[in-house]
Amino acid sequence: MDEEEFSFIGILSSDVRQALARLDESNTPSDRRNALRTIISAAEGLAWVFRNHVVSIARTVDDLAPLVEMAFAETAVFVSEQGKIVPQARHLSMTALVRLTINVAQSMVPAIGVDFGVPGWNDLKLSIKIRNRVTHPKIGKDLLVSGHDIEIAKSGFVWLAGMVADVMEHTNRILSDHAALGRELIEELRKGDPDALALLQRVHDERDD
Repeated sequence: MDEEEFSFIGILSSDVRQALARLDESNTPSDRRNALRTIISAAEGLAWVFRNHVVSIARTVDDLAPLVEMAFAETAVFVSEQGKIVPQARHLSMTALVRLTINVAQSMVPAIGVDFGVPGWNDLKLSIKIRNRVTHPKIGKDLLVSGHDIEIAKSGFVWLAGMVADVMEHTNRILSDHAALGRELIEELRKGDPDALALLQRVHDERDD
């Protein structure tokens, strides 16, 4: 995670803390709606940082399939009868983005384990639905947010933050190992090691193909 992403997460966390602090002072329906929207917005920002982190490492270690790249780009390609390539946007929900990112992380580090049977994951999904209802109300009761709804949103956010921290810790090790391997390979190349030279040639040939 670079300094900009770290600062971004700090801002999101601060927004959540301030929204919850306002609830302690003035627990009005408007305050509850604002708190819910703030929590889910922070979760979306955190999910995006998580996505960028894992994708960046997967690209670095050359472990990101073209199909997965396309999924992350949220773009599909349609070819017209005139042979023209037409890109089509495909929205990826936050929960789908999180699952896809975890799958990519697990492809690099099979030991990563994420339990989706815990309340936190279900609370995250439910709080997103509540936020969507509040953001796009059809009738008056769609605007209602209870104290219990806020607790659900907090639970989902805490689960997401903990999971992201755990997975990123694992993937950071992969990046460190990859960098160490690269330094070792460079040193062997400098020595003229035949195996290192053969590996370099093989990688070069594969990229040419």
